[in-house]
Amino acid sequence: MATSEIEVDFLHCDQGMGTLLRIYDSSGRLAHLALFDLGSESGTRKYSDSAIDSVTSALKEMEDDGFTPTIDLLLISHQDFDHWSLLPTLLEKIQVGFPSCVVEDIYYGGLKWRKRASGVIVDWEDQFGIDAEPLGREVSNYKKPGTKGMIKTIDGVAIRVLCVNVPVSRSAEDLERNGTSAVVAIDFGGVTAVIPGDATADTLGWINNNVFDRWKAASKPNPVQPCRALGAPHHGALRTIADNFTSTNPNLSIANAFAKNVAAENVIASAGYLSKFNHPYRNVMELLAVHATTDALAHDFVWYNGAIGVWERVQDDERGIFTTVLTLTNPPQRTGWYFTITSTGVITFHIDWEQAEEIPFRRTDRHGAVPHTR
Repeated sequence: MATSEIEVDFLHCDQGMGTLLRIYDSSGRLAHLALFDLGSESGTRKYSDSAIDSVTSALKEMEDDGFTPTIDLLLISHQDFDHWSLLPTLLEKIQVGFPSCVVEDIYYGGLKWRKRASGVIVDWEDQFGIDAEPLGREVSNYKKPGTKGMIKTIDGVAIRVLCVNVPVSRSAEDLERNGTSAVVAIDFGGVTAVIPGDATADTLGWINNNVFDRWKAASKPNPVQPCRALGAPHHGALRTIADNFTSTNPNLSIANAFAKNVAAENVIASAGYLSKFNHPYRNVMELLAVHATTDALAHDFVWYNGAIGVWERVQDDERGIFTTVLTLTNPPQRTGWYFTITSTGVITFHIDWEQAEEIPFRRTDRHGAVPHTR
């Protein structure tokens, strides 16, 4: 049955990352799911419960809609802890609550996987009787100008790799892991959403040179425009996106070229509460949002202002800039932003709102001015 709309849900994982893709059929039933990363730093998992709940709630919705609970695709961008660490808990909840659940495909990017991280993949392979597939070196589904390959198509929704496992210019261990992240594009209705993992300047520079520049030279249209939503690479970190890999006096020419090439209408960062890593940086978010819409409904977000060394809360802003933490209070207000894209490419955004407390309470609000029916 044809897909009527998709929801791209940038989950709140605190200092971590997870993106859930929901695919609805023409009758408005949740027919397919894809999950890109699901992890959180060990010291901040107190506020990551809602990310796991979002996945299990989606599986329950599929079941209620008459489908076998299924994750059509699980893709882990690379082996950093905060991109896979919630998967063991999710697997336990699936084993208890959804014994008939099916996982069709598992892919993973990144190099130099450690034993503990690899063990998580093995557990998922054993549970669902499938073999996870590592993505190759310097892979891209856009490498040949004018041609778009894909790793999977789900009822007309194409999942493509912009790049994965590209060469890195520095030997620092974190840069080697982050730089080899898979960068994924979700393509539906003639528009895309880009999920970047922990992409660094090396990653973005490779995409600029091997995708965007090649397509331009061949007089082919930009393959990811219009981009309705872009996740901030590495949670909006400054050091890893800078050409010179420094937060002091950073050179941002590569990131600037990437931002102009993608021309994202909305930019979203998975922000930890007062993250010790100072993610996301204000100048990174503003740079990535150079072509963002300026007529979004008023909303709040937070970022770290490196120029003066303080966290800031921006209130009632109408730019297409979003973070998954909304306040600097303790506990913070947090949310998973999700974007609905119809089969004609029209987008609306919604807020899955949650106040973090010792015993969280949960509710889901949609902005009253944005009707959403299914």
